[in-house]
This record gives sequence, structure tokens and C-alpha cells, in this order.
Amino acid sequence: MTSLAQVKAAINGVISQINEQNGLINDFKSTNRDNMTLVTRTLQGGQAGHEQTMLTALRRADDSLSKAQQALRQAEQSAKKVTNI
Repeated sequence: MTSLAQVKAAINGVISQINEQNGLINDFKSTNRDNMTLVTRTLQGGQAGHEQTMLTALRRADDSLSKAQQALRQAEQSAKKVTNI
């Protein structure tokens, strides 16, 4: 019985870490959106088009983070199912 309790405790620790990472990603995404707004306002209309390159990179980062969050949600759901066995 002790090993089952240990496994459940370890899984709950994983779930806690998933939630923590998801929070960090949310914070980064918020800052990233602020940066996109700043780039748009500050560099809009530049002749070299650097703002578009920067915005593309920032959007890709946001998309990647969204995919990471989706994977974290799936991992959390799977972990919760295991603890309910």
C-alpha cells in the first residue's frame, strides 16, 4: 500500500510542477504580448521592415508557448486520471 501512496504523491508533485510551469508560460506570454504592442507602436512603418521580422518572431514564440501549454494540459489530465485509479 505504501508504494501506491508514494506513486500518487509523486504524480501529485508532477501535477503541481505542470501548474507552476503553466503559470510561468502565462507570465511570459503576457510580457510577449506587451512586447508585440511596443514593437508595433515604436517601429511601425520603418523603411527596413525590422518590425515585421521582430513581430513574426514574437508571434512564433507565442504560438510555440500555446502548443506547450496544450501539451501541459494533456499531461495534467493524464496524470489526474492515473491518481483516480
